[in-house]
Amino acid sequence: AFPVLAISAPRPRPAPPTAAPAAPAKASASPRFPPVVFVLGGPGSGKGTQCARLAAKGQGRVAHLNVGELLRAVAAEESPAGKAVAEIINAGRIVPGETTLAILRDGLRALRARGGVEAVLIDGFPRALEQARAFEENVVGCECAVFFDAPEEVLLGRLRGRAGTSGRADDKEDVMAKRFVTFRETSMPVVRYYEQLGLVKRVDVDRPLDEVFEDVDRLVWSVVRRAAEKRAGVAANAN
Repeated sequence: AFPVLAISAPRPRPAPPTAAPAAPAKASASPRFPPVVFVLGGPGSGKGTQCARLAAKGQGRVAHLNVGELLRAVAAEESPAGKAVAEIINAGRIVPGETTLAILRDGLRALRARGGVEAVLIDGFPRALEQARAFEENVVGCECAVFFDAPEEVLLGRLRGRAGTSGRADDKEDVMAKRFVTFRETSMPVVRYYEQLGLVKRVDVDRPLDEVFEDVDRLVWSVVRRAAEKRAGVAANAN
């Protein structure tokens, strides 16, 4: 199981940026970790489904870290930390950044040790501005952020459709509304932040799954190619 840090009370939501932000200081861009792509979107936007398909097609070259699944695994543990995470998830709130960051760092280290990974898709993260900045400052900077865009009523309909079979505590009707409020108030500022940095690629997900997959697949492999070119340029300059 992933180590979980002590759980603290959720921090106050930072105000969204009003001007183009300066890019945060990034952690070392050494070949420690493969290129990271954040996959952002509201509840029910299909992040996990599409990322799993991309990872399967990539046959080891593309990896998928599903933050929601990782956190739900922690929440299922019979420990004080696990129970605290479960309580936060069931209330539709955001798990403290320290916990999520530790889980993701361990996941990236495992992928680095495995080798052969050319891109890592992280879906469901970052969900708040402070998480985005902490990840870039302490782990690695993202290559781009893919935003799964769709009207809220469409996403809500999807959640209601899967509620009877998913078995997820956060797919209950009362929690759904809280999740959308949290997304609008806390996670959308993250999308705007990366847009101001020129890193966001929007994908309309109110379409058939196969059409969405084709678009995201092209985006991910363009990131892989760009990152490889960047590494080659750095190596050439070093020589």
